[in-house]
Amino acid sequence: MKIEIIDNINKFSEIESKWNKIYDIGNYTFFQSFHYNFYAWKNILFEDSFNKLNIILVYHEKTIVAICPFYIDKLKRLRFINDIHTDFCDILVTKKIEFNSILKSLNFINSYSFINLNKNSHLLKTIDLNEYNYVKKHQSFFSYINLKKGNFPQNHLILKSKQKSEFRRIAKKHINSIHLVLSASNYAFPINEINTLRNKMINARKRKTSFLNLKILKLIELLYINNELIISMIKNDYCVQAISFVLKKDNNYLFWIDMYDSSKMINIFNYIKFISKMSSKKDVNIHFGRGDYFYKLNNFKPKIENLQHIYIFFSNLDLFYFKIKNMILNFIRKVYKIINR
Repeated sequence: MKIEIIDNINKFSEIESKWNKIYDIGNYTFFQSFHYNFYAWKNILFEDSFNKLNIILVYHEKTIVAICPFYIDKLKRLRFINDIHTDFCDILVTKKIEFNSILKSLNFINSYSFINLNKNSHLLKTIDLNEYNYVKKHQSFFSYINLKKGNFPQNHLILKSKQKSEFRRIAKKHINSIHLVLSASNYAFPINEINTLRNKMINARKRKTSFLNLKILKLIELLYINNELIISMIKNDYCVQAISFVLKKDNNYLFWIDMYDSSKMINIFNYIKFISKMSSKKDVNIHFGRGDYFYKLNNFKPKIENLQHIYIFFSNLDLFYFKIKNMILNFIRKVYKIINR
């Protein structure tokens, strides 16, 4: 097998058709699409001169059989593009590859940081961790429900009658609000409504001032224009009350980023209306993204699975420093939770 490193944005743009060919035939998530990775690099990571693009193309004869969407950060860590905002990180593979040999051929890297890997990750299937000093963590979760075509919540079979009654109560509470599903084919990107709701959340101290900054917002807009993202919106006669940015692929939908005002249960109402609309037309898989948020788990009773984080080091000393740092951070988090009870 032969490898090629894509290390600049011009080369990146030139592999779109080859990337899509692999993506379209594989069981990949929203986050492995070309547009997601390209626009994330261009709008979020590219401006920092310390970040170095390091996409690995693996060839069998003259055919690309794997794409590893990596970059190297200022600490010389090999990482997935936009991994912090990516719910499911992974490589794209059509044929078994010697992943360890590929990694060992790379230069000027101090460590590997592979986060947000689900149990079916192609990376997990191809890497042999026994060759490395590593730490594996299960510190985050994701949740989802699979629904047959029908009327929600009746088509969610594990929901009890009490919860279904609660959904009806929430819907009645917001009877004067309307629900819209926006896509690039029928609505311009609603930048004014987004900014208004964003500012409301920041002013109410529900989000930090860095929430939905210009770089992330531009990525969202470009995904919207390319029909890889739609918007679920709740509004009344006076204002927009809730917005969810929903990534889509085939019958799969993921609530990626939520925005909402102070109206009671308005975000849950937005979820209910969106799920009802989508599942009334076809079988759907609804992903609630990362995190074990109580209101999602309590109201929608989704399945929960772990996400794995793998950190690989080239020396025992680096591994030791990493473990010490994590012990300190975990201690600080526990103290913070106790103080803020």
